[in-house]
Amino acid sequence: MNTKKVDTDFIRKSFSTEKTVSDYAKAVMEISLWESEKIMIEKYFNPESRILDIGCGAGRTTIGLYKLGFHLVEGLDLSEAMIVQARTISKELNYNIAFSVGNAVCLDYNDETFNAALFSFNGIMQIPGRENRIKVLKEIKRILKPKGYFLFTTHDRESDKEYESFWKEEKKKWALHLEDK
Repeated sequence: MNTKKVDTDFIRKSFSTEKTVSDYAKAVMEISLWESEKIMIEKYFNPESRILDIGCGAGRTTIGLYKLGFHLVEGLDLSEAMIVQARTISKELNYNIAFSVGNAVCLDYNDETFNAALFSFNGIMQIPGRENRIKVLKEIKRILKPKGYFLFTTHDRESDKEYESFWKEEKKKWALHLEDK
């Protein structure tokens, strides 16, 4: 069992490689929002709402939201390389979207700034340390206005056979409380 400690720098570097940034950039144009994300966004988010897209990567969900008419969306990611790519794509599309580098564990926003927040596809699970994941949820609650919405998405680990052995290892780690080691 691999028990290598994963920290914030490891995550930042992993999401800053040329291949990863390129793959995420392709997803902006080829995938955009998943149908399930569109359904939830259209049901709970208001186009006039200020929205923070946490862990936005190259902008798949941020740009997808903008295309749907949610023009008060902002993107935030830990990886500067991802933010550079998101800004490039947004500029090419002539979209006026603010993107910034930041850590979800300590959001640099005032209390009750946003009407909604989104943390899509694996974002929360990428945060090393249970205590940090709890901090992120508290930070999101802090920056949301009363009755604000928080939407997060993730993949279905039961449906992809390609990652079956990975998830078996993860299950063993969690059973031994080694998930953050």
